[in-house]
Amino acid sequence: MGKLNIEWNSYELPSYGFPEYKEKKKYGIVGGLGVVSDEVLSRISGRVNILGVGMRRLRGKDLPIYEEIDGYRVVRPLFGLYPDETIKKCQELFNMAGIEFSGQHSSELPLIPFISDYSLAIPYIRTSIDPDLIVAHDWMAILGSFEKSVKYHVPLISFLHSLESGRVGGIVHTFEGPKEISYGGYYSGSRTIRDIEAIGIKKSDVVFTVGLNMVEEVVKVGSMHGIPTDVIREKTYPIHHGVDTDVYRPMNVDKRYDIIFIARFAHVKGVMELIDAIKILLPKYPEIKVRMIGGGELEAEVYERIKKERLEDNIFVTTRWVPNEEKAVEISRAKIALAPSKYEPHGQFDLEAGACGVPCINGTGGFMERMINDVTALQCNPFDPKDIAAKIEYLLSNPEKIEEMGKNAREFVVRYYDWDERAKIYPEIFECVVGGDFERLKELPLTVNVKETEFNGRSRLISHQK
Repeated sequence: MGKLNIEWNSYELPSYGFPEYKEKKKYGIVGGLGVVSDEVLSRISGRVNILGVGMRRLRGKDLPIYEEIDGYRVVRPLFGLYPDETIKKCQELFNMAGIEFSGQHSSELPLIPFISDYSLAIPYIRTSIDPDLIVAHDWMAILGSFEKSVKYHVPLISFLHSLESGRVGGIVHTFEGPKEISYGGYYSGSRTIRDIEAIGIKKSDVVFTVGLNMVEEVVKVGSMHGIPTDVIREKTYPIHHGVDTDVYRPMNVDKRYDIIFIARFAHVKGVMELIDAIKILLPKYPEIKVRMIGGGELEAEVYERIKKERLEDNIFVTTRWVPNEEKAVEISRAKIALAPSKYEPHGQFDLEAGACGVPCINGTGGFMERMINDVTALQCNPFDPKDIAAKIEYLLSNPEKIEEMGKNAREFVVRYYDWDERAKIYPEIFECVVGGDFERLKELPLTVNVKETEFNGRSRLISHQK
């Protein structure tokens, strides 16, 4: 088989910007989705021909319509439909996929970003060579990728890095797996976005999601939208991401903070429980220093809570985007990383911290698949600020444990989660899907079974008491 032609559709794709952008850094990476594209595509462009279709305007900046980056091509279409045209096109695609299109969809569509100027533009991107395979990353790319795969009679892969009902808090990740928590549960959030995700589950040849925990969530959400469970299980595969262990590495810098937290300021990330835990620790650790890097829907509430609890001298917040090199330095300045997520499909911060030799206190979800408790990371109950505080105190009162766990974490991440190794599997995935060799696909090392690693025997702590 010669080089495959892969179309990789993700609204977040890296860019070096226009010449007038004087800052020498990559743009277009908003979150974990963009990190995956950047890390994977730069490593596999020599083995497959990549055309990436991305969003032209991100984080308030216009990006070039066409770029060549790290050996692959990126196109960002200039495109837009009027609201009535968007509704008509979406109705056509929903009907094609066998998903009911209602008045609720029509009312939501004008309020949803990325549909008219990105997703529906994907089929209009033409090159001299047709794709052998189309890969859609997250819901933003699914509709256009689905239409194009039908048009060119090529297989479609949908990557679901998270699901709408979980992002808005209808689902949380518990120690027993995904669980409905609020009114609406699996039906929380935008119906349109949920149904677009269902189209991805239903019409893709293969669905990838970011871990074993998320496979169960995809099955439950898909079945709630009328897709047979056995059909979903047959086509859905977990896959673990990685981290650049050259960028994220131990550094000889002064420890300015006791704790660092880097995540979206959202309820599902445990940001309020973090502040409550620091309040609990304050009588014993009045000088405790916490670095918070992020932003999002709870920004104002975070600042308000810090002020209300009089923690301005203890918690230091920045909401600006921090590039990888700077982030690695910031992590290395902390003794402990804290990621008390209650909904975390995969997570990246634990790998980044571990690669820097900084032990991470983890919440639930994907974090639990990639850690050995008290060896490479420490498990907390993210729903309980008292337990978060107890785990912080356990480490702060045992500096030798911080050092031991940090060394283990670095060794563990380098050995099993370095992007140079994790990215190698993608061309093999593409070959399997294009060739229809799904038996081989099932045998690929898509995830790391941490219980089978040599680190599992090092555990001395009794597992988390639920």
